Amino acid sequence: MDRSAVIVIFIAVVLSVTGVSAQERLKMDENYSISVVIETAGIIENLTVAAHTNSTDEGNWILLENGESVLLPNITYRYEGVNYTNYTSNGTTVTITRNPKLTNKTVFYPYKHHQVYTPGSVNNITAVFYGSTCFANINVDAHLINITASDMINMLDEALAGNTSPFHNLLNETFCSTKKTLNATGDAELDLGRPTAGEYMIVIINRTNRDITLFATAPVHVLKYELSVTVSPLAPQPGDFIDIAVELLDATKWNYSYHAILMHEDDYRAAIVLQSNVTIAEHGFNISLNNVRLNKTEITGLDRYTLIEIVEKTTKNASVGFTKSKQTTASLTLITEANMKLGEYVLLVVVNSPDEKLIALNKTKISFPSMGG
Repeated sequence: MDRSAVIVIFIAVVLSVTGVSAQERLKMDENYSISVVIETAGIIENLTVAAHTNSTDEGNWILLENGESVLLPNITYRYEGVNYTNYTSNGTTVTITRNPKLTNKTVFYPYKHHQVYTPGSVNNITAVFYGSTCFANINVDAHLINITASDMINMLDEALAGNTSPFHNLLNETFCSTKKTLNATGDAELDLGRPTAGEYMIVIINRTNRDITLFATAPVHVLKYELSVTVSPLAPQPGDFIDIAVELLDATKWNYSYHAILMHEDDYRAAIVLQSNVTIAEHGFNISLNNVRLNKTEITGLDRYTLIEIVEKTTKNASVGFTKSKQTTASLTLITEANMKLGEYVLLVVVNSPDEKLIALNKTKISFPSMGG
């Protein structure tokens, strides 16, 4: 599989990590998932996370708006292992408790699409927090924070080890912050401004002294450039060549990598299955892609080819293309197989900079129609 699909996997990984890896003082009902109580020299900190459900409007999820819509793979979260652990490290005692009602419960991420953004957009980044009705009228702070997936995972590791300073520091270094009172159904509309290119995280919390309740998080990717893509033909037949013309808008010449992948929408959703398991006895979380466990290096993107290999073995009805160029334009040709099934396909085209950072993305739908029309 080409790296153009990996950005979608990375988005899914971040969603997977942020969906289950929070820590807090637990109110033992179905509205909260995991509690971490941290005691150092008689000072107690409590962190509490709201539980996610399969519901699109009650599940405590953040739905982004006004961006480029990218189809996501299937994402599931599963709470496994013991419900309680306690340990002391460097004079700090950490007690982690998971809601026993969630044991062996699987939650499905309910949305099929995620949004990515370009700095040239005329619209602010907006989002809606769809919280549980039980959170009605609660005051929250919504932060848009400049943070990468690897930094976020390191911060969560620190918190699980009893060091919450990085998390508090993160909340004090926001690009945009707004105070909201959740409405009668536990929801809130968010306006997060227009950030420059980079990786961000939306964090919705309630913070009082040393107590923090984390309601939801979501990754936000702002790309450096807009991308124009022309495809011919738009309605090919299996076995046809598909020509793709790509142009980076308002960009300068550099060493770019252009990637394209064409994949049947049904196969894409079914073939890529990302699962996150919370196992508090290990003081952390596990991520598996298509039943292959990923380590932290792979999750944070330092070994992208491992992800490509895993997905490539389980993906059908796909075609990939790749080229490098110092120009802001490129041409790619995808070769389709004669036995590829008919129907709707997703074409993802991405451009990476020399340091492998994603700088542009475009999604186009292509239909393989039946010969009868």
